[in-house]
Amino acid sequence: MEALAAGALIFALALFGGGNGSSLGAGQDVVTSCDTSVAASFATSYDEAARAYVIDTVTLSGVDPACDGGGFSVTLAAVDGRRLAQASGILDLDPGSSAGLDFSADDIPAGDVGLIAVSIGK
Repeated sequence: MEALAAGALIFALALFGGGNGSSLGAGQDVVTSCDTSVAASFATSYDEAARAYVIDTVTLSGVDPACDGGGFSVTLAAVDGRRLAQASGILDLDPGSSAGLDFSADDIPAGDVGLIAVSIGK
């Protein structure tokens, strides 16, 4: 994983289940942060060509407003750690809002994803 600036929150969430709105299990490793209680969820859709559910979006919620304006990235990885896709953005939060990234163009089957790694830097 690339080196991150001081003040970044890094954690990984193991995926359990499949389909739309599947839950994410714990497996959190907090280095330093503007928030220690971020939750992640994902949405899927059925891809007829792949005959599988694919990841459409990953949404972060419960992000503390102190993180507002910081960069964030989400990496989808296989169980063996192989990177499948990555997307990033800048947090623009209202209190209690969520932040999401679109992975629909990547056509990543949900069953191939064993880990979602999230980093938030402030």
